[in-house]
Amino acid sequence: MKYLLVFAFVYKHFKGKFDIKIFSDEQLIDTIVLDKDVQWQIKDKSKTFEKYTDSVAFSRYFEKQGTEVCENEYCLNYKNDHGTLGEGCVENNMPERVWVYEIDEGLLGDAIRVEIDDSNSNYTNGFMTKSNLFMIDNVFLFPKKFFRSKRKLQKLSRFNYKDWPRKRKTITRLPDTQHNIVSWPGSGFVCVGNKMHIHTWMGGRKKIHIPLLKKFNTFMLHPKKDMVESKISEFCFNFKFLDYDTAYDIINTYDED
Repeated sequence: MKYLLVFAFVYKHFKGKFDIKIFSDEQLIDTIVLDKDVQWQIKDKSKTFEKYTDSVAFSRYFEKQGTEVCENEYCLNYKNDHGTLGEGCVENNMPERVWVYEIDEGLLGDAIRVEIDDSNSNYTNGFMTKSNLFMIDNVFLFPKKFFRSKRKLQKLSRFNYKDWPRKRKTITRLPDTQHNIVSWPGSGFVCVGNKMHIHTWMGGRKKIHIPLLKKFNTFMLHPKKDMVESKISEFCFNFKFLDYDTAYDIINTYDED
């Protein structure tokens, strides 16, 4: 079975070249060499609405998005010209590009790893004020076949416990940090050593990893795998992926059919 690994980040360039190595266990997938910024860009969430709103399962989520008030100036200006969108936020800050890799299932094992080893800074006399920095926004991993029909998308959407109150009753009442929830097909959480990070600027020398879980005969990213002792309490579909697919046309670009 073929998987797609989507790697999205932003980068602030200082000097020299910044190397990012991506591994599946010990197998090198790619080396990304950067010598200029990878910036945030505003993406229009209304396009995701237009693409997926006809799905019976997803319409409930987008209906909710259309009723949550956002006071952002960009959103207000946009809604002046698109009054039918309701009061939801239509702005989405996302990296200007993403890196997508097709991976054979046989290469997947215990973790996806990311390594950086950079010494470009203005470090002098024990002080440093400038260096190359990058921040992981989201990492997604999923079988290609899962997104080839609306029927399968509707099944996947039912992972979202927030939109299905009856399922939430099955969650053991623990502090939020103790909930062992799998966000599928991924999230912004990564691990450095024995700590989890999300949307954290990193530079210098770092080894970052995201543990893999195999459930329902499918490999999934699960940052909490080694952090929480409790059993998995819920599988949650991350609707953020739909924004990524709309912005970068991931599924159509890498679909074999």
